[in-house]
This record gives sequence, C-alpha cells and structure tokens, in this order.
Amino acid sequence: MGRTFLVLVAGGLAIYVLRKYVSRRRFIRDHLIGRITPQELMRKIDAGDKIVIIDVRHALDFESDPYLIPGAIRVPDEHLEIYPRVESDREIVIYCTCPNEASSARVALRLMQNGIARVRPLTGGFVTWRDQGYPVEPVGEQKPK
Repeated sequence: MGRTFLVLVAGGLAIYVLRKYVSRRRFIRDHLIGRITPQELMRKIDAGDKIVIIDVRHALDFESDPYLIPGAIRVPDEHLEIYPRVESDREIVIYCTCPNEASSARVALRLMQNGIARVRPLTGGFVTWRDQGYPVEPVGEQKPK
C-alpha cells in the first residue's frame, strides 16, 4: 500500500512538472517576437530617431523605482488604451521588468493584433537598461515629444 502511494505521488509530480514545462514552452513560442537591445535603443535615441517608448511595468515595480527611460510614456499594461495615440510611422519600444519580457511581449502582440507592425520589446527590460548605465529620468521630468 505504501509503495503504491509513493508511485502515485511520484507520477502526479512528474505529470505536474511536465505540464508546467509544456506550458512554459508554449508561452515562449507564442510570445516570440523580435526584441531590441538596450544598445540599439540608445543608438536610436542618440540619433534622434522618432521612437515611441512605452513603460508597462506593474504599479508595484514602478512605485519602488519611479524612473523612466528618457522620453518614455508610462502606460500600465492593464490600462493600455494607447492604440489611437500611437503614430504608425514610428517604431514602438515597450519595456517592463518581467523575466523574458513577458508583459512587454504580451503588449507588443496586442498592438500588432491592432494593426501596429513596428513594435518590439526591450531585451532585459528596465533592469538591464539601468544596469548597463543608460540614462533614466525621474517621473515628472520628461521632455515633451
């Protein structure tokens, strides 16, 4: 009886781990879109390219670190009603603080489904941008576009 129970528990655990693995692989495949590196974004900013940068970090992440990439628009993912305000001739860069840019990729896919083609998540998000020493600005000191 004890051995049967142990086999059932081990089998259940194996099924759980396998389902999680398959779910994770499906998530990554579904959110696989082109990214932009912090270096590429900084070059574009320095060159004066017309880029729309959108910060979709969760409110708790933003409150603990209330800074933005220069020129970024703060639009929480759950309030993303920006479709009409985005100019289709501009490239859009979206960043968050999620592992694998999950929120950014989800928002990028939503924008693509709404007909906006030139949109890319920032590789590594805000954390990588800041860790590499690129400029950030406190909220309220953004320059008008």
